[in-house]
Amino acid sequence: HLAAISWAYARLQHRVAPALLAAVASHLRKTGPCGAWSSFSAQELVNILSAFAKIRSKNTALFEDMASHLEAEPKVVRSMSQLDLLYTASSMARLRVRTERLFPCLAAAVLGNSKQPSAKQAIYLLHAFSQALCLDSRLVAGLAPLLSQALQMPRGRQGPSGSDWVVALGALTSGQPLPSAELLCKAIVSH
Repeated sequence: HLAAISWAYARLQHRVAPALLAAVASHLRKTGPCGAWSSFSAQELVNILSAFAKIRSKNTALFEDMASHLEAEPKVVRSMSQLDLLYTASSMARLRVRTERLFPCLAAAVLGNSKQPSAKQAIYLLHAFSQALCLDSRLVAGLAPLLSQALQMPRGRQGPSGSDWVVALGALTSGQPLPSAELLCKAIVSH
């Protein structure tokens, strides 16, 4: 299947991956903007997006189509695991796909998911949102208690590392000041 093959070649950074992904993009674009995406599961969409992001293969029109599909099908976004939401956000950010409507959908899915992200996933979600210039005050406020709790854990095996907290600081200070971000930054710095 296209998603599995795309991800496998990209993950291995195989020399034919760019050509393969160009062919996949061409096929998907010929299928039609939304028709192509409706036949894929949420996991397959994440795998395709991650494949293009892994090798930094840009196809703005293709990913704007995917973003439009995800915006139009919020149940697909809500069905994603926290890790898939992270991969979607970070891939869109890495590919520099700017969409004002998708990132709020992703934020709502992160906060509405019955399973919380890990502290490390939360940090990298914030990082992806800030890289896409879409850091959401509701997302920061929703993840702040989780990250505050993680600050109470000893560093090491379970909790985020020092460099993870540096990434969190960068994400939280990248845009306009948010009250919950300011409090969290103070806690991180004093950690």
